[in-house]
Amino acid sequence: FWSTYAIAKYGNVDYQNLYFKSDLIDLELNFAFAKKLEKSFLKNYYLGSFLKAGMNILDFDGYENGSWTSGYSLGVLLRRSYKFTNNHRLIAAFSYPLINLMSRPSYTGRDDFVFSNTDKVPKIIFTRNKLYTINKVVNPNLNFRYEINLSKLNLFAIANYEYLYVDTIKEINSSSLSIFVGCTKYLE
Repeated sequence: FWSTYAIAKYGNVDYQNLYFKSDLIDLELNFAFAKKLEKSFLKNYYLGSFLKAGMNILDFDGYENGSWTSGYSLGVLLRRSYKFTNNHRLIAAFSYPLINLMSRPSYTGRDDFVFSNTDKVPKIIFTRNKLYTINKVVNPNLNFRYEINLSKLNLFAIANYEYLYVDTIKEINSSSLSIFVGCTKYLE
């Protein structure tokens, strides 16, 4: 199988009402390819790889400042499909990045490179990349998708858990659980 999808999230971060609220924008684009394993005890298992591009932007409301990270990951993917009936199935997927290219660790404060290139956003985002492997970035992702296939319509619910630890100039440690509900229509 192969898949591609994009995710855009927007929210607010409240620092326990101590300081100020911040807007958070999280963008992600994913490509995955996996091949079905043929062994009888591995039936309905898929093993493959993925490529993920992501950006996380934090805007400190009212302070004309912010922080961001952007990165690209290449890793392994294990997927299992459970078919209950012809119309109901559960898909579980686990992915883990092996190689990561990060353009900037998340930190705040004045960055002279950013201020001198404010009119060149792509240069800010896509330069100063550093290559990190699994000794610096730990980012497992576990995804469960339940689908109900109706005539020309697919209803789904997704639960996604992601843990991120980055040991660079400044340490990043986060954990997130996301729930999505939606439908797709089959085109003829």
